Amino acid sequence: MSLGRSERTAPAPWGPFLAALSALAMVGVLGLAATAYVALRTSQGIRLDRAASDAVSSPVLVLDLLYGGLSQMSAGAVGLSLLACVTLAVVRRRLDLALGALVVIGGANLTTQILKYDLFPPLDLGQ
Repeated sequence: MSLGRSERTAPAPWGPFLAALSALAMVGVLGLAATAYVALRTSQGIRLDRAASDAVSSPVLVLDLLYGGLSQMSAGAVGLSLLACVTLAVVRRRLDLALGALVVIGGANLTTQILKYDLFPPLDLGQ
């Protein structure tokens, strides 16, 4: 017998989900900080990074081309690719894809620039 109330059940509270999500985010940030400290601020971390870079098993010509291409890639070039992706999405009237391109490409570029130049500048150990 129903007394006029809705038969629906109340949605589950968001509290436990948000607490778990916050804990996961905190663990991720702490892991990033620890990894960045070891890799960029200790002499052993820098030596390991250099050894890993030297361990790439490719011919010298290929590595020269790879490093040359990477050195020519600028934030402006990434910005142009972002502009092309957003323009193409807008022309197709897919604003959802334009927003997705803006978030993914723009966010990745912005995060990389901040991490590389502001938070973790290279440490010269004179080696």
